[in-house]
Amino acid sequence: MIPGTRIVRISASVALAGLLTISTLPNVRSESFGTERLASLSLSTSCLDWKITGVCIFLRCGLFGCRIVTTPRISHRLPDLVVQSYVQTGKPPWREWQPFAAIAAQTARLALGAVGGALSGGVGSGSGPHRYTDALQFHETDVVGNPIAKVLQAGPFLCKSDVIPMKPYYVSVADVLAWRSGAGEITRPEALTPGLREIGSGSRTWGSIYPRTGFVMQHDSTRAAAVAAVRAIDIVTRDLANRVAQSYKSSQSVNVVRHGDTRAKTSISCQKSGGEWVVSKGEGACETRNWRQWRAHTSETEVNWQLITPEPTKQCAAFGGVDSPSKVAPDGEYAWQHWVRYECCMKRGSFIGVL
Repeated sequence: MIPGTRIVRISASVALAGLLTISTLPNVRSESFGTERLASLSLSTSCLDWKITGVCIFLRCGLFGCRIVTTPRISHRLPDLVVQSYVQTGKPPWREWQPFAAIAAQTARLALGAVGGALSGGVGSGSGPHRYTDALQFHETDVVGNPIAKVLQAGPFLCKSDVIPMKPYYVSVADVLAWRSGAGEITRPEALTPGLREIGSGSRTWGSIYPRTGFVMQHDSTRAAAVAAVRAIDIVTRDLANRVAQSYKSSQSVNVVRHGDTRAKTSISCQKSGGEWVVSKGEGACETRNWRQWRAHTSETEVNWQLITPEPTKQCAAFGGVDSPSKVAPDGEYAWQHWVRYECCMKRGSFIGVL
């Protein structure tokens, strides 16, 4: 493993030089995918990891007094975020996202042109399963709200996703200076201390999270893309200080989430909205169902990365293992669904606590 201090010096110097030059990337084969692939992969029960983790306690009161009511406390993941790491600026693999990425890249070029710079291309992407070029590799990285997560939450025994579909939580080309130079982060303890916040453990980790740039000192193309993906997730979920990004911070606080359309006229439409159809005196009505919900903190060691491209998989994995990933994109384009852990309760009165 290259010591962290050396990574800092090389990444910063190469990145700053790249801002002043225009580099031309070769034409490569596109491993693009559509949103329909996200829908297919989101059916993975392995990644969902649904389970009962405890009991929720409520106090429910009515005309005849109060009583204690219990409901299951459930835990599962939802594919809230789509993370893309790719080498051609403005050309991500997700087809529905490509028009936005192209506009963002052009805007960044105009902004840099106004100050005398230009976008530089990627550095050293892998060209095959057993062929690697330069050790210093570069990936643009986007973190986008997954529209499929909102579809999954319609189930009666699933927590509600906090994600906003298609929201650009992080687009590296919009954060062009920091993503290429590590400005403001190269002097942080995490960047200067070897072994601090590494992806993996032992003497041969995949790379360090800091400095959070697109440059990674790594011979393996897949590992380099994965490190860039973790850095982007870290920006939006932990610390976006001095970055052009939108927060998706995890929280341990309790949120009340309401399901159900009270205007629904049939039991079927009520259930689809997540409500509860209640019949009283021969007439039915759709009542909302309230949930107490937690979203767990994201950790770089969690098994919550599902590969979308170059080869989709139904399984989730953690980054940083001792084995080299077997899926290598010849064009340097990678994408994952990032599954986020939730816990919630179905409300049945005034919340007291959990067991």
